[in-house]
Amino acid sequence: MAYFNHPFDTQTNESLNEAIATVTPKNVSYSNTISLLSQVALVTGIHNFGYESYFHRLFQELSMSWKNIYKYLCRRDEKRKDNGHISKNMMSK
Repeated sequence: MAYFNHPFDTQTNESLNEAIATVTPKNVSYSNTISLLSQVALVTGIHNFGYESYFHRLFQELSMSWKNIYKYLCRRDEKRKDNGHISKNMMSK
């Protein structure tokens, strides 16, 4: 068996797979359904932009008020940033 060394980090892929599995358990979700695609988009959006920025964009697009959850999402982002899961430049709106 051959092993290849590559410069890519697989931890990000593993954490995304775990996050997606949390919102879309295999025994409940079916491939190629709109709900699965929506759930994967949700996880990917949060990963790429952070909670606060992603939901700000989402609520703005839907013309909904999001003041009630704003502080909560900011705290979630701070926790992720402190743990090294999100960079500051990804959090910009």
